[in-house]
Amino acid sequence: MPIHGAATTTRAQIADLRVGTHDAYDRIVFTFAAGTPEYVIEKAVPPLTRDPSGQAVQVEGTSYLRIVLHGGTVQLPDGGQSYAGVTSFTPHFAKLVDLQSAGDFEAVGSWYAGMSADACVRAFTLSAPDRLVIDLQH
Repeated sequence: MPIHGAATTTRAQIADLRVGTHDAYDRIVFTFAAGTPEYVIEKAVPPLTRDPSGQAVQVEGTSYLRIVLHGGTVQLPDGGQSYAGVTSFTPHFAKLVDLQSAGDFEAVGSWYAGMSADACVRAFTLSAPDRLVIDLQH
């Protein structure tokens, strides 16, 4: 099931992160400053761990996705951050129960989505602004 997407830039700085719910799906949206990173979305099985420490991360739900953004990061090359907002969401939507950062190391951002059950997943990118959109069908 892994879903892969190609990068449009070597380093995509995360500028915003939002979650929302709609009639038929819940949505995760990563917004980037310029370009989109390579991404992989795949089923995850506990124990869920932080990257790179390997420490356990608690994520609510009964089914899990791991979202890896190769080149998608909040860490700026000069040491600052491109996004200092929320990195832990517990919206308890119909499908998306929890979204947690699992690490941001060497320009690779890792995230876990905790769901109420398995879901059909759709992922696509948009531009102006550059975004990765992940839909979890109810």
